[in-house]
Amino acid sequence: MARNHDVPGRRAIHAIQARESEQETEAADAVAGLVRQLAGGRKTTALVGDDSPSSRMVLMRQLAQYGYAVLQAQDGIAALEMLEKHPEVCLMVTDYSMPRMDGFELVRHARARWPRDRLAIIGLSATGDAALTTRFLQSGANDFLPKPFVEEEFRCRVQQNVEMLEYVRALREAAVRDFLTGLRNRRYFFDAGARMHASARRGQIQLLAAMVDIDHFKRINDTWGHDAGDAVIRQVAAVLRERFRETDIVARFGGEEFCVLAVNFDHHAAQPAFDELLGRIETAPVEFEGQRIPVTASIGVSALPHESLESLVSHADELLYAAKQSGRNRVALAA
Repeated sequence: MARNHDVPGRRAIHAIQARESEQETEAADAVAGLVRQLAGGRKTTALVGDDSPSSRMVLMRQLAQYGYAVLQAQDGIAALEMLEKHPEVCLMVTDYSMPRMDGFELVRHARARWPRDRLAIIGLSATGDAALTTRFLQSGANDFLPKPFVEEEFRCRVQQNVEMLEYVRALREAAVRDFLTGLRNRRYFFDAGARMHASARRGQIQLLAAMVDIDHFKRINDTWGHDAGDAVIRQVAAVLRERFRETDIVARFGGEEFCVLAVNFDHHAAQPAFDELLGRIETAPVEFEGQRIPVTASIGVSALPHESLESLVSHADELLYAAKQSGRNRVALAA
């Protein structure tokens, strides 16, 4: 009789084990998905610092399972060299006890160079000293795990720290992005643009500023509504984003107004280039709720040297006003 009852019991155990295995796979897949999201689809890189080859291999295997490209270092000095050589590293897992430079010193040196929104650090130790947690965190680590640990706990800690890294980055990015268009905002424009203008003053680069304003935007809002106006703003933003390079700054200044700061733009080609830009805007009417909304814009462009970024932008704004006054849907340029 005992044997008859044993078969369904084993089946139940096997079913539980299979489900636990599925849950572990799902959890690992979730971490890997988060890692891919953090990297925008690219392979994300982690660094393992540990003087024990066997311990390094275990950690590297687990991180690779979560979707990381994994680097290794046998001590703190080698880990710092790896961080310098591989700026793409976003997670470092380091043991405390290592030759030449221990985990505390490694974390202190790393944190002085790479802030919390750039690099997450998890400390490890098998010494059993309860004070190590505090010392690791005081040194700048994000988290700490005593050895030995179960794989599930390690996976959870990795996931939590990667999520926090993404959260901090998202907050920082949101502070410099326009919520409607995804373009840079006015704050970012003047912060980053000031550094670019300083380089231009030193003769290292050339700058061109262009103010872009959608024509008769109030009429669009009054005729088709504010949702239609938002659609028009998004489309013009998309045209601007497509036209300019990653090295340029394309920002929404507010309302229907945009500003472009272009690096080493061919001044002689500016007029035809911005005329072409107006053509792209005009020949792509916005489709909104079955209606076609015609769109044009006016542009003021200044490529003249100025004492400040504010002065350069102000001059481009004056030229924009001149373009509006002379009939709209045109470019006024000073170069």
